[in-house]
Amino acid sequence: MIELHALFVGGLLASISILIIYQLLKWFLRKDEK
Repeated sequence: MIELHALFVGGLLASISILIIYQLLKWFLRKDEK
């Protein structure tokens, strides 16, 4: 049960960090175009 919870939290943090990195990359690319 504890391992499953840790795995769920780890996956959630991973997807959140991936979304943040994706948004930052989009922002930097848009900034370079101007």
